Amino acid sequence: MLILLLFNLQSSSFNSFAQNTKIDSLMVLLKNDIEDTNKITHLNILCREHINISNYDTAFHYVNATLQLAKQLNFSKGIATAYNNIGTINNYQGNYDTALENYFKALKIYEAVNDKYGMALSYNNIGIIYDEQGNYDKALENYFTALKIKKEIGDKKSIATSYANIGVVFDEQGKTDNAMENYLNAFKIYEAIGDKYCMALSYNNIGIIYNNQGRYELALKNYFKSLKIEEEIGDKQGIASSYNNIGIVYKNLKQSVLAMEYYNKALDVSKEIGSKEDIKESYQNFFEIYVQISDYKNAYEYYRLYSQIKDSIFDEEGNKHITEMQTKYETEKKDKTIQIQQLLIQKKEYQLYRLLAFAVLIVIITILLMQQYRSRTKQRTTELQQKLLRAQMNPHFLFNSLFSIQSFMLENNSEDAAVYLAKFAELMRQILDNSREEYIPIQKEIKTLENYLDLQKLRYEDKFDYKIILDEQIDAEFTAIPPMLAQPFIENVIEHAFSKEITA
Repeated sequence: MLILLLFNLQSSSFNSFAQNTKIDSLMVLLKNDIEDTNKITHLNILCREHINISNYDTAFHYVNATLQLAKQLNFSKGIATAYNNIGTINNYQGNYDTALENYFKALKIYEAVNDKYGMALSYNNIGIIYDEQGNYDKALENYFTALKIKKEIGDKKSIATSYANIGVVFDEQGKTDNAMENYLNAFKIYEAIGDKYCMALSYNNIGIIYNNQGRYELALKNYFKSLKIEEEIGDKQGIASSYNNIGIVYKNLKQSVLAMEYYNKALDVSKEIGSKEDIKESYQNFFEIYVQISDYKNAYEYYRLYSQIKDSIFDEEGNKHITEMQTKYETEKKDKTIQIQQLLIQKKEYQLYRLLAFAVLIVIITILLMQQYRSRTKQRTTELQQKLLRAQMNPHFLFNSLFSIQSFMLENNSEDAAVYLAKFAELMRQILDNSREEYIPIQKEIKTLENYLDLQKLRYEDKFDYKIILDEQIDAEFTAIPPMLAQPFIENVIEHAFSKEITA
């Protein structure tokens, strides 16, 4: 998996404990702050820290307070920083149009006050959104503008980051020579300033290009360099990623024993640090290697583990949103209680009025939170239904395909078995790759469907033919749809059409 160096916040090397300590320290400072620019600065930093640990609701709470106070004080830089943080929260939540709107607001203010650092940051962030949307020309345009400004102010690390971002876009376009040139430019700067973490990321990105080109020895060389640095600085998540990448190269070299050795190392480290995403990647890699060596029993077992942890991650994300809302509610309730107690001491004659106002406020907050909860629950249910729809083929089709392969082997039809097995493995890879994305290009979906239909034709001994027709006005490369959108309907048609002829 390519590691994108798309930094739109100041990167943090804190572990979870240190980060929580920093948040606690900022809260102490905030209590002693008066309504001035220092308080705005502390609020913005608190917002960024909560973004770093994905507490987006809490981050919104602080950034809204920041924006309100900054406007009261007419503090331009504080307003621009708040808009930038709002854009980043929406970016991480996939609300790209809202993110762009806020990044452009921040850019306009930075340009008005001639804050070049802020301007470069905004152009970089705008480039990130365009890259996420697949608009590579606009992404590059903004990245190059950011790079030009960063060179003017001499910010070496930011210059390297821009080179890395530009390399990512070129890599996504398949322009590997341009990507490699920019990755190397970034690496030279990281090496000069002694940024080992980013040096390791650069080696990783370079290794991925070589792996995709089939230049496996060079890929291994760069992955091992990345691994060495990660071990030096104690970056265990990076170590797990490098182990997985090395295993993938050995799998491509058909050296299954070495591949599984590094997959096991990656899995051990992932479990040690509790990274479910890395554990999921390891399970997927094990599934693919066992399919490659025709060990279908273990392949099925690791596919089952992969599916379980994938569902677990999805459930945890939903629960986390609920916990964030509860925490926000309790925090606001506590703050309002303290405020009312102070008002009761100062103005006893308004006691009843204040209590009633507080009660009304609590009711309003409760209603708003309930509406927000219902909305998020509905969205989560919809996403779950979509994921279940995409996954419905897997168990059924997996067993049918393995049964067909077994039948070919029992009939001593080794040639058909080999063809079927190769297509089956490729289709499984496509399904696993596509399932990571909410939307994929139509062109990619058509390739998956063609592979699936070819397998079904083999299974049913060419008793049907097919043709996929796409409207000429649709750009298959740049038009995206949810993965596995059409497959369940196609499978249903085929199964009903031939249900009386073949059962599996």
